[in-house]
Amino acid sequence: MALAGALERLREEAVCPICLEFMSEPVSIDCGHNFCRGCIARHCQDKGLWADGPFSCPQCRASCHRSGLRPNRQLANLVEGIHSPSLAPCPFTPPGEAEPVGPCGHFAPMEECWHQNPTPQL
Repeated sequence: MALAGALERLREEAVCPICLEFMSEPVSIDCGHNFCRGCIARHCQDKGLWADGPFSCPQCRASCHRSGLRPNRQLANLVEGIHSPSLAPCPFTPPGEAEPVGPCGHFAPMEECWHQNPTPQL
């Protein structure tokens, strides 16, 4: 079930390392790490930084600037996809399974699941 492992890694990437929730308005900072916009702003405020002074990345301690905050649209799309109501558990998921994957290891909108449409779509 390599797909289930890949899904878990994607979910981990979508979690803010500050609040430990799925990211809200994800931004990348100068060092490349990602956080919720609100979380990194609070981090700067907690450090007494209201202007564009340097601050340390909460993960790697690299020097970063608030002007270097960039919206991470790809990560925002990933988080939105995880929360999408069109992602439903496969009806073949064993009872008690935490992840919506079937015996095929599939996690996709139901109209794409091979149990619903046995013709592979490449």
